[in-house]
Amino acid sequence: NLISLPGPVLIDPGTNVPATAEVRLDTANQIADTATITLVSTGALLNVNGFSGTVSNLVFTAGEIRTGTGTLGIAGGVTTLDSADAARLSGKVNLLASSVWDIADGAAVNDLNVAALVTGTGATLTKVGEGRVVFGGGTQFPVLSLDEGDAVVNGNSSPTTVVLNGGRL
Repeated sequence: NLISLPGPVLIDPGTNVPATAEVRLDTANQIADTATITLVSTGALLNVNGFSGTVSNLVFTAGEIRTGTGTLGIAGGVTTLDSADAARLSGKVNLLASSVWDIADGAAVNDLNVAALVTGTGATLTKVGEGRVVFGGGTQFPVLSLDEGDAVVNGNSSPTTVVLNGGRL
């Protein structure tokens, strides 16, 4: 496959009216496995469009990643920056290794809404940062370590082990 986006990907609606910017994949593995995806505001969308691929890191200042029936592999971590609006992740996500999710405490009640099925064989998801992450799409990774802030686990989300190191469940 030809990698269409070989480096970091910045999705920023800027001053567009309406303020939207979408990157929509039209085949699998279109973004380099080493790429960091950065979504700058509420109108920023990475639409995996039912395909699958891997990225290194995700950075949100609000915005949304939607995989549909495809799966987005995350080799690194997830970061949310201080924002008035929540970041959103939906579809299917596979943690390819243990992953640190650094969630900033912005003005939104929930700083990251995860309506995605999150899997990861042997992976530990470590949540740091004072923000709140809500898991509502199901989790199938073995360990959730809460070091700071809040995590809400709804629905059929049930990591095998939850470790509280200062965070709140």
